[in-house]
Amino acid sequence: MGRERVRVEVHVIAETEHSVWADVRWFHDGTDAERFVYQLVRSDGAWKIAVLTPMGT
Repeated sequence: MGRERVRVEVHVIAETEHSVWADVRWFHDGTDAERFVYQLVRSDGAWKIAVLTPMGT
């Protein structure tokens, strides 16, 4: 069974006091495999995923 190399790139595209939007690209074995925009919100002192939007690779 082969090993899979995974790399991720994270770019913050917007932020406010209570929210952060991050453009996240996942690469599997060197191939641009997945891309999502995560909206994180601060809740009870921690960051939590509020919205996950799939994007084209």
